[in-house]
Parts: sequence; structure tokens; C-alpha cells
Amino acid sequence: MRAIRAARSLLAQESEFSKLADEGSFLLPVGVNTSDFFTWDELNRLINYSGVTRNLLRDGSRTDNAETKEILAALQNGATLQLENIELFSPHMAEVCGQLTVMLGNAAIRCNVYLAPSSEHVGFRAHHDVVDAFMVQISGRKRWKVWEPLIEHPVWVMKEHVQDVSGRDPLIDVTLEPGSVLFLRRGDPHLAQCVGDEPSLHLTIGIHRVTAQDVLDWLIQETKQVGKFRRSWPWHKEAPGIDGSQVQWMNTLLHDLQEWLSSKSASSWLDAFKNHRAATRRVPGVVYAPGMVSARFAEVAPSSKVVLSHPMLPARVSKHTLYGLRKEIELPAPFVPLAQWLVSHPLQAISVGELSGEYELPVQQVCQFIEELLELGFVRIQE
Repeated sequence: MRAIRAARSLLAQESEFSKLADEGSFLLPVGVNTSDFFTWDELNRLINYSGVTRNLLRDGSRTDNAETKEILAALQNGATLQLENIELFSPHMAEVCGQLTVMLGNAAIRCNVYLAPSSEHVGFRAHHDVVDAFMVQISGRKRWKVWEPLIEHPVWVMKEHVQDVSGRDPLIDVTLEPGSVLFLRRGDPHLAQCVGDEPSLHLTIGIHRVTAQDVLDWLIQETKQVGKFRRSWPWHKEAPGIDGSQVQWMNTLLHDLQEWLSSKSASSWLDAFKNHRAATRRVPGVVYAPGMVSARFAEVAPSSKVVLSHPMLPARVSKHTLYGLRKEIELPAPFVPLAQWLVSHPLQAISVGELSGEYELPVQQVCQFIEELLELGFVRIQE
């Protein structure tokens, strides 16, 4: 019930929410019960007894995967502590995110924690985010300034997220108290700073909505199933000016693409895209499994069944490297096919012994390899 109350409190005025959210960032008119979301005890548990990623932020500089000693020293010097994707390590926040996923049409939900001990320093300089987000103030006070967007609908591949807002008046200038919630629209530049002597603790609950780019990426993948979109580029001819055969080839491609897109109605394409998403996304109730936290550090044995920690997070294998969310690991050559199997079967658990037999690798080496993936958060042991 606690998680349901938390999720519903963010969308208490659901009929108004979508309209307000598309118009820009705004302060929720009604506060929330902080204990329904997060507590200091949960923060201490995550820091000391989980494998959550712990980053340090100070005036725009960043230290990833900080050790405990580094964290203690940095907090004393005014750095902000960021815990990433706590829904993977907190059963309660996993449930809150799962409830929001259902309420917001199967949008992927992520949650970070920010502990800011000092008003003398900021974590990030003024910047925009590439997801919509709720800023839920748990403890202390934090001042937020929000400006009109400078970049329309930014996405992650646009590497520069820092924004120059000098000389511009903010649209929003508000100090959040415990229980206050600010909705930040994707792309709105913002700056946050702790107020007073008490440390600030807040959650950033990110909403990863489908974008037009996602649909276009899917359409590109669909074209690979159509023969005429796999035609080779004409042979290059060493001649001055534009090659007429290449121009004709481009005209034909654009004509065929237009004809292909017109072959279905907009509602048919929409249904196909929704079916694609349903087939490639986990059901929310399965994604946020309470056993994930305890299973994260389970001992690896030949009988242990391993599965990707969170299929909704991107993971891929390129050459000899396994890439995850801001994490990567170099793969020994014999383990590349094994890693490729795990990434291409995100919902399927398989025992370490089966992996050892399938890829003809010593079982002890496979156990050690899985332990490395566990440590980095790529996989978990299914109970």
C-alpha cells in the first residue's frame, strides 16, 4: 500500500497532469508524505549494504563509482552524493517505480538519490535532462531555478547538456521543503542548490517516455526486412560533378520509402509499434522483483541461475566489450559468445553449469566471470 500511495500522490490530479507536463515544469500543488517514498535508514542501507553505483558531484565535476573513504571525505568538502538506479536495489522503490510504469502507459521509470550536505557547492552546473522527472524532496531544503529550454526535445546522444543561462531570468525559482515535488520537463535548463545548514536529500524519479526518435529507430529496423531497402549503392565513378546513377538510386530509395510508409495507415503502424514494445519489454510486475536485492550478492555456483539484472536498461556487446548503463567490461575472447547470449536473451535465466557446457568453458572460470558481472551489476542470480 505504501508504494501505491506514493505513486498515486504524484499523479493525484491525473486528468490535469499530461496537459501541465507538456506545457513545462511546474510545482505540484499538493505535497506528498515523504515516508511513503524514502527514509534515511534506507539511504544508509543502500550506501553500506548494496551494490548501488555511488557517484560524487561537485560544481560540475564528477567521480564515478566512489569508494566509502572517498565519499566520507568528499561529503565533508561539500560534494553531492548520487546513488544511481536505486530501483534495482531497493524493493520498495522498485515497487513505486513499477506502479508509476503502469500508471504512465508502460513508460520506463528510473530513480536516483541525491544527498547534498552543503549550500556552498552545487552538484551539477545549470543543465538540462533528457527525461521528464519528479524531484521529490525528502529532507532538508533545496532551491531550484528553471529556465525556458534552449534546445528543443533533447536526447541522450546530444553529448552537451550544460546550459549557459547567464543573463536570463528563470521561469521558476522555488525552494522545496520536505514533501514538496517539482516536475521537471525534459529539456528545461535547471540549477539546484542546498539551502541552509541542514543537508538536502531528494529523489529524482525519471520518466523515460517514447520519443519520435524511438519510433524512427524502430522503422529503420523494420526496413531491413524489405528487400528493396537492402540494395547496394551504385558503383562509384571517378568523374567530375554529380554521378547521375547515384542520384537516380537516391530518388528510387526515397520513392520506395514513401510508398512503403503509405502501405499502412497510421493506426496500423501504431499497433505494430506497440506490439514491438510489448514483445521487447518486461512486464512491470516482473521487472521490479523484490528478490533482486538479496539475489544480487548470492554466491555463484554451477547450479546458480543467472539473468540480466534489468533488461529495460541498455546492454550490448561490441567486439570484446560488454557495455551497460555507464559501465563496461572488457571480455576475454572465449567469453564473448557467452556475453552475447546473455544480452540477446534478457528474460531467460540459465545455470552457470549450462553456460559452461554450451560454450565449452571450465565451470570455475564461468563462475568467476559471472561474479565479475554481478559486481558490476550487469546480471543477478535468480532465486
